[in-house]
Amino acid sequence: MDLVQSDRLKLDVPLKSYSPELPAVYDKVTIRHLLTHQAGVRDYRNDDEVFNAVHYPTSRDAIKTFVNDPLLFEPGTKMAISVRSAPS
Repeated sequence: MDLVQSDRLKLDVPLKSYSPELPAVYDKVTIRHLLTHQAGVRDYRNDDEVFNAVHYPTSRDAIKTFVNDPLLFEPGTKMAISVRSAPS
């Protein structure tokens, strides 16, 4: 939020303004959608993804695990929150 306050980041512009390499499905996704769980990005598929210990050098490397998957819904139309917990 420091970046928002310093006017270096806008919450309501498409993510592609900051990462133009994103697929077309992200044309309408904003940072606000991500922050409010309204982007439509899928949940973890399984415990291997949840408890992954891989260290990604950059955030762009990290998003490669899901960025080519379809969105679950039109951004801004629903809310979806992950509810997974550690295995017992």
